[in-house]
Amino acid sequence: GLCLPKYERAWSIWQPPILLMRNLFSCPGPTRVSGYATILFDLAGLANQRFSSHLCYSAYSITLALASHSLVSGWDRDVIAEDHHMFCKCYFASIWDQLQVTDRRVGLSD
Repeated sequence: GLCLPKYERAWSIWQPPILLMRNLFSCPGPTRVSGYATILFDLAGLANQRFSSHLCYSAYSITLALASHSLVSGWDRDVIAEDHHMFCKCYFASIWDQLQVTDRRVGLSD
């Protein structure tokens, strides 16, 4: 993360791959298939980061600058699935911020 430019680092979210391997070989078949799918999904997200964004969940790290950004405004106390919710807030806030910057360059803002 320290190799990223400051602007990109401020909008970055980091998540390690979550490998559900603890009891994968002793659980029922449908659960095992679901575990394999989750492992493949996480590894594919690591391999194709430039192709599209990977949905962060469960264990993630964000910068304080991102959490306190005016478009994100921190975590919401009333949301149970805060990890997916926080990722979506940050993802759409980054898109909105890019649109606002573009509008300011073109001179469309009030």
